[in-house]
Amino acid sequence: PVKITLDVLTTLAIFFVVFHAGLEMSVDEFYDAISGKGMYFAMGSFIVTFLIGFVTGFYFLHSYTGAAVMGLCISITALPVSVKILSDLGKLHTKTGHAIIGTAMVHDIISITVLGVIIGLNVATGPTDPYAMALMLLKIAFFMLLVFTLERSFHVKGGWLAKHFTGFMDRIRSKEAQFSIGVITAM
Repeated sequence: PVKITLDVLTTLAIFFVVFHAGLEMSVDEFYDAISGKGMYFAMGSFIVTFLIGFVTGFYFLHSYTGAAVMGLCISITALPVSVKILSDLGKLHTKTGHAIIGTAMVHDIISITVLGVIIGLNVATGPTDPYAMALMLLKIAFFMLLVFTLERSFHVKGGWLAKHFTGFMDRIRSKEAQFSIGVITAM
């Protein structure tokens, strides 16, 4: 019982830190940070860290799957920690802060997507089904498209949807209720 409670609390803590990190940077700032040379840097640094982890993992584990997972684990960043440090230093909303966060977000998106594919391949019994793989990749692409489309919908017509949502949130007098709506939306 104590271990389960601790697991739930740590999971919630991580969720809230990541939720806070997501509130700190807009999608436009993310696009600006990774546009042009920023994307080359993000991809290059991801590939380098992944290859170091993959080679090390293969040396010790003698397994391609284990080596790929180790490479991905090394490539995943501590994004919430970076956000907190940059925020405390007052550097989060600078060009350098945006570059650091944008690069970390690219690393994490790629790592989690590839990790999901690897887990999906290893969970399947029998030979790998190309249709199942294509379906899994389509689900991931659809999810990412949905997230970016919803974010963009808050900016059409001068932010009409955002203004109405903000007006709705202002009518709710309780800060706890506003926070609860934010958490439910994030989940």
